[in-house]
Amino acid sequence: MPDTGSVIETKVAAFAKALNAKLETKRNAKIAELKKKGKSAADAEKAVVKVSFKLSKGKGSVSRTPQQQAEYVSGGTSWTCAGAHVVDKARHVLMSVTPPGKSKKVSWKLTDAFGGKDEHFMTVSEFKGEWKSQMSSQGLKNYKGGDGYGDGDGFHLELPDSKVPRSDKRVQACLLHYAKITRIDGKPKNDKFEKSWKSDLAPHVKKYEKQKEEEEAKKRKEELKALRFDGKITGKGSLLGGVSKDTTKAATGLGEILVPSPIDSGGMKAKPVTLRKEVQFDSLARDIFEFLGVAETSGYDIKLLFTVSYDAVVYDHLTQGFLKNLSVSSTVMFNTPAASAMKVTTKFIASVALKQSAKAPAGSVVFDYSVKSPINEQTGKVSFTIAGASLK
Repeated sequence: MPDTGSVIETKVAAFAKALNAKLETKRNAKIAELKKKGKSAADAEKAVVKVSFKLSKGKGSVSRTPQQQAEYVSGGTSWTCAGAHVVDKARHVLMSVTPPGKSKKVSWKLTDAFGGKDEHFMTVSEFKGEWKSQMSSQGLKNYKGGDGYGDGDGFHLELPDSKVPRSDKRVQACLLHYAKITRIDGKPKNDKFEKSWKSDLAPHVKKYEKQKEEEEAKKRKEELKALRFDGKITGKGSLLGGVSKDTTKAATGLGEILVPSPIDSGGMKAKPVTLRKEVQFDSLARDIFEFLGVAETSGYDIKLLFTVSYDAVVYDHLTQGFLKNLSVSSTVMFNTPAASAMKVTTKFIASVALKQSAKAPAGSVVFDYSVKSPINEQTGKVSFTIAGASLK
């Protein structure tokens, strides 16, 4: 038993041959009519359009894999995944047209070859009648599985009962590939096909639309990871201003280095960071006070406590660290009867920056302090290094 590919090719070739013979007969009759009207044989021959059909050997005509069928659907030249091409039961014919005084060309428009003008030997309606007759002679069907010329894909011919059930694995493979190339690969959608195949196509479209969303989300995350930012915080000021009693003074809200909006930086995590240092010392009168019993024999006269605090910040979608809520404070505590005669002053300078090449903000906060007594003054500096922080 011959394979279906051989059967359809034999029938379509015979169809084209018989159709051409009918067309040639009609054309010759037209030429004879023109000669009766006084035209020479040569002029009459040139005045009538030439038309012929042949079996197409193009890749779009022969058997198609499910993936190839999906490509044709996407391209708008097919509207089904269950077509006869998938089971090698369909072929196309090509129409060659030579209009009077013009070169031969391949055309898919019947009006290029048939009509009611002087150059035509057959109207479109007459041609469709002859086409239907020859299809019937060869037992062929149009692309819809019906009889006669199939407007929309007229040059498609197939064997009877060539449609494939929608449940067929080849149809499902076509649907799967169509969904992939239109949702992932950027190929055009065929709206007509998607409307008529909506329920069958839906699970495949859902699969690849979800994949597309995941791929786009991953791509956005990678793009965000590559982003680099910079920023700076600077500040200075006085904290303790010549105080003689226990005092705490803070400077808050010195600044922040965060992501500019609007950027999809993902969730934010903040980790409080606190840095502390202290300085303590005795006054020159400490020994006298201890001897007289008016001060503890151990301990300190004055203690200075310096604090730097901030929140180290990271975002889910970014690779750099950031910083917010930078604050500084200084506290003085007196442990001497001579406190009223002493004056404590503190100041600070803060400078923190995030460079695009850095993973986190870095910088320093430097405190200057002065402790004055009636007989001397002691000064110094306390420095803090800010090196950011990584969070998990």
